[in-house]
Amino acid sequence: MTQMETPPNVAGRVEPLSKPDVRYIYLFRGTLKTHVHFYKCWVDMARSQGFDMHMLTAMTPQCHREESDLVHDYVNEYCHVLVGDTPQKAIRDHIRAACVAADGVVVHLKNVDIDVLVPVREAFPHRLRLLVEMEGDGVSELDFHLRHRWKWGYFSARRWMQDLLMTCARLIFSVLGLLKRSQRDLLAKADQAFVVTDDFREVLHARFPKLELREKVSVLPISFNQGTLTFSEAMRSEYRKSLGLEGRFVMIYIGSVLDSWQNAYRTLQIFQLCKQRLAQNAFMLLAVRKADHDIVQRFIEKLEIAAEDYRLTWVTHDEIPPFLSASDIGVALRHPHPMNTICTPGKVIDYLGCGLPVLITEAVNAIPELVKHRQWGAALKDMDDDNEVLEKLRPFVEANLNRRHEASAWVNQHYATEHSGREYGDALCRATIEVTRHLSA
Repeated sequence: MTQMETPPNVAGRVEPLSKPDVRYIYLFRGTLKTHVHFYKCWVDMARSQGFDMHMLTAMTPQCHREESDLVHDYVNEYCHVLVGDTPQKAIRDHIRAACVAADGVVVHLKNVDIDVLVPVREAFPHRLRLLVEMEGDGVSELDFHLRHRWKWGYFSARRWMQDLLMTCARLIFSVLGLLKRSQRDLLAKADQAFVVTDDFREVLHARFPKLELREKVSVLPISFNQGTLTFSEAMRSEYRKSLGLEGRFVMIYIGSVLDSWQNAYRTLQIFQLCKQRLAQNAFMLLAVRKADHDIVQRFIEKLEIAAEDYRLTWVTHDEIPPFLSASDIGVALRHPHPMNTICTPGKVIDYLGCGLPVLITEAVNAIPELVKHRQWGAALKDMDDDNEVLEKLRPFVEANLNRRHEASAWVNQHYATEHSGREYGDALCRATIEVTRHLSA
């Protein structure tokens, strides 16, 4: 039995009969622990344009108990949680009920398998439209993993075995072309698709010329609600004092470390290099999901980083701005590979939104040029070159708070959803026209 955290009509209010009742739902997968602030900014933007969009996720009773504090902070009049033993069934039942009640339903899928809702659309072909968001390019990610499968290998038998099994699976996927086929099927099933960069859209056009994707794929860059990521000197002072960081040069890494392309080990090597040859007062903050703490801890042990020189923790998205304000430089290292040139790491936008200088590689899409031009961090040609790392890090050892205010203000202007949401509104309008066209037929 599915339990609702909100009243039954969570998809939108019933409008007068003279106006079509179209319901808009942003559906994302399960956990509230990561990136929910990025998702919510699109919902808020859509609502500001007049779309009564609601944000929905589903989770098991156990997950609901584990995340009860996050659920309490998340749920409001348009953010909702479905609770059921089988989240996928809860989602299908909910969308099916919305299709019965409304003239049309438009669902934006984020990290949710489209096949969960394809049967519902088959039952309501004129009323339901599915918009999928392609966060990453699985095809290029597969190629990357096969080329760099032992890069910064895991220092634990369990992780090594997991990596070995994944490598075998990836080889099979590559030989059979399964990821490319899966991506093609996804694009064929979706009514519309969103990607994060123009380069990614062009890659898909070239990869699947027979699908005619020009009108089907839109670009939604990584964005955030204006003002939710910002630099604050007061917050910086408060958190540096509470974390015991006064007088320290603080490097920070936020995110997952499970995959080799995150380069967590090299990040820690650079921290050690900086401490030994550039800033003896260097301190490393690691805000990493709890499931990956064992990986980081083994890296720390191997590099013999002293306990007083690092803090390994996990933070909610609400805690990101104060942690970044308290830091002096954020790290996001990527390899020169197509996987990195067509996407933008979300953590880089977090860093810059809080005015934090970044240590980044030139492989990342677009951002390195901005960083170099405005002197908001160090863009590395070769992250394995110690001399280059030290040379480019040196200017950022001393904090420049004026420059941080400048960076935070600029990024809030140019990367906030409010300034990049026109394509999203256009996509929702196209979906609305499609689901209401049958009413006049």
